[in-house]
Amino acid sequence: PLKWGLVLLSENRVGLIGELQNDSYINPNELFFIGGSGLGFSEPLRGYDDGRAGPRGGGKSMVRFTTELRIP
Repeated sequence: PLKWGLVLLSENRVGLIGELQNDSYINPNELFFIGGSGLGFSEPLRGYDDGRAGPRGGGKSMVRFTTELRIP
């Protein structure tokens, strides 16, 4: 904790999907979707609707950095 009970939170998430063979099939349900509350299959990200912060069909990689200052 910082002064006056403040808490600084930093979170980093990184993901990468790659094929083991050139002709491998990746199910679209396994791709990354970012945005929204995170209650569905998407990675949560405030300020965006579910799955709307990246490509419409999902992506094979994602990086998310979050920093919060929590005030009691």
